[in-house]
Amino acid sequence: MFYIGYEILCGQYIIKIYELEHIRNKIDEIDTRVNNNEVLLFIKLKQENTNCKYCLSRNININDYVQTKITHSISVTKKVYIVHRKRRYKCKHCLKTFYGNDPFIDHKHRLSKLTIMNILDYLKDPNHSFTSAANMFSTTSNTIISVFDYYIKPNRIKLPKVLCIDEVHIKSNIRHPYACVLLDFNNNKIVDVLKSRKKYFLKRYFERISIKELDSVKYVVMDL
Repeated sequence: MFYIGYEILCGQYIIKIYELEHIRNKIDEIDTRVNNNEVLLFIKLKQENTNCKYCLSRNININDYVQTKITHSISVTKKVYIVHRKRRYKCKHCLKTFYGNDPFIDHKHRLSKLTIMNILDYLKDPNHSFTSAANMFSTTSNTIISVFDYYIKPNRIKLPKVLCIDEVHIKSNIRHPYACVLLDFNNNKIVDVLKSRKKYFLKRYFERISIKELDSVKYVVMDL
């Protein structure tokens, strides 16, 4: 009896120290393992009542379990990861498989929601770069940029009187290796950076801008 009570207290302490209290009622099992400079949080969630995501049938079974490793950067001394034992269900009606709801992530990258909030809060400081954020939160610069682009929708700067347009090579082996840069000639500041220089993309971009604003552009500077 004492051992069971001790396990419960340890689990509650782990939940609190690693800031998982918002899903406390969903956790069935939690354990930790420390390897060198990283902490692994092994978590199994309680089984949920769910329907098939394809045909909405309730006639489903657990097909298997799949472990996913999620970055949970809340410590500056050790790398913290959630190892989620995720259930994969199989529908007896349509025979398709699907995963249960995942309370840890809501983005294509394996970053916990708390990690994403910490990244966005860190990037509020203009002195912090994508590279320093990557080092801080144990991920890559490309991942930080992707998170920033996904969640942050800054207001577009209005087109200037003298608009400079040029292309810049980003990298090879991607869908849009050349980006398009819009520059204000008078103050030498970037107005916008578009992910593609393709004509159809630029056409859609400028079509979304009002005629009044487009007419405010008196000169366009670009090479051939």
